[in-house]
Amino acid sequence: MSLDEYPDDPFYQGRNMLFREASLDAAIPVLGEALKKHRYSETVLLPVGRSFFLFPFQDIINLWNLRQGKIPILLQKSAFPSLYYSRFARRNRPAYILFRLFYLGETLTPEELAEVLDKDQIALLMKANLLVQPEDNSVASLIKITPWKDYCFISGVENRTPGEFVFIGSDSLILAYHLLLVLQGRTFSSGLDLCTGSGIQSIMISRFCEQVTCVDINPNSGFYVRANTLLNKDHGTEKITYRTSNFFDNAGGPFDLIVTNPPYVCMPPEKKDAWRCGYGGENWGTEFPLKILSDARRRLTPGGMLKMITISPTVAGKDILVEETRKLLGQEAWSVEFQEVATHCIQESLYEFHKENRISHCTFFIITLQRSDSFRFTYKKVPTLADLLARIRNMQYEAYHALTFRK
Repeated sequence: MSLDEYPDDPFYQGRNMLFREASLDAAIPVLGEALKKHRYSETVLLPVGRSFFLFPFQDIINLWNLRQGKIPILLQKSAFPSLYYSRFARRNRPAYILFRLFYLGETLTPEELAEVLDKDQIALLMKANLLVQPEDNSVASLIKITPWKDYCFISGVENRTPGEFVFIGSDSLILAYHLLLVLQGRTFSSGLDLCTGSGIQSIMISRFCEQVTCVDINPNSGFYVRANTLLNKDHGTEKITYRTSNFFDNAGGPFDLIVTNPPYVCMPPEKKDAWRCGYGGENWGTEFPLKILSDARRRLTPGGMLKMITISPTVAGKDILVEETRKLLGQEAWSVEFQEVATHCIQESLYEFHKENRISHCTFFIITLQRSDSFRFTYKKVPTLADLLARIRNMQYEAYHALTFRK
């Protein structure tokens, strides 16, 4: 049974708390031990989405990403995900059971759960409200666990977790990989993770910063930051302090390093309330990223640096965020770098809306902002092969959509 079968179940929607904080300190270490014992990190090999129109290119890209260590396959799609599942289950059944529970959002029978957790462990996780037991005697998880390298990250379960949703996507891990790569060997006195969500980026920069502050307007974010700092305590997470803040309002500062994965999606007005964690504001979803670039100028120390991952829509042939950034900073002494991460991206669920608004595609960027003696703008493109595969995938989807949804 999948989580989608419970969208209106009062058992889930009526709960008035997220986690029981008093029990979290005891439950998370137990959870971490079980994940390590059963090698949960190996589930990075499993895709979760099915998409036939991408065949065979997405599976080629999956293998490329796995080799590069950038994006877990489990955040990607495949034409035949069940083939991955059946082979993996034969090799590591306990990890696959945990994957079904903590990633796919399936409910387990008590017998299945007993294969991976003992009675005391189950009791601790239920006391902390991480696991729940509906009336049919099955067991469900109120958290999602994403493995990456030697980390595991806890986030919310859409339609099941009470309150405002906290999400981890491929963009979170792309930025995390980038930070580990470019910050190697550097140290900072103070770091800020803006729009922290689950706290993943604050955990990444904690190895490079003496002190880390992470902020979010989502009232549930603090629970996830707490859970993830406990689950990843071997990575210097004791340096991390959480605050509730609307962007920079209560963040403090200035900071030597600011990292952020803000909301940036251009979506219909009727969807923005249901998906506030992704809505990027007006101007085709660039309002919030531009606000951060503007406000960061007053929150960075003289030698400070900002790193932001976001997307920019291409509207009528114009890259909106690139043009607006030039207008915002073009007369000031700042160095701005736009580094392409993925090109010619199509958001399937918003395809029709984007077409109506003349958005041909979106480009993922990691933006770096630093002080300079004059305005300097740098644009770095992805390798030619990656761009070619993205263009082919884009054309393939256009053809698929035309054939599937034509009137």
